[in-house]
Amino acid sequence: MVQTYPRKKIELIVENAYLPAMLTMIDASGATGYTVIRDILGRGHHGERGREALRENGNALVMVITTDAIAETILVGSQRILGDGFGIVTLSDVQVLRPGHF
Repeated sequence: MVQTYPRKKIELIVENAYLPAMLTMIDASGATGYTVIRDILGRGHHGERGREALRENGNALVMVITTDAIAETILVGSQRILGDGFGIVTLSDVQVLRPGHF
């Protein structure tokens, strides 16, 4: 069996306007990295976020895999940045193969 190690995965879907502050906060948290996927489309509580939204203020998905302590710091920071603004933040338990990368 392959050895795996527990980590936390945070996924943040934010308007591009929030992205610079979010990435600065993630860098300051001590996380070793993140992945950003731009131009996220979808439909949810606030209606559809489609092609029209991309022209104005599109969305991005930010994924971070990290330790419990750093995840907590990112959650607190994301709440401070987003306030009542648009954003979806989720936290999941994951297993990684290379713990030194996270």
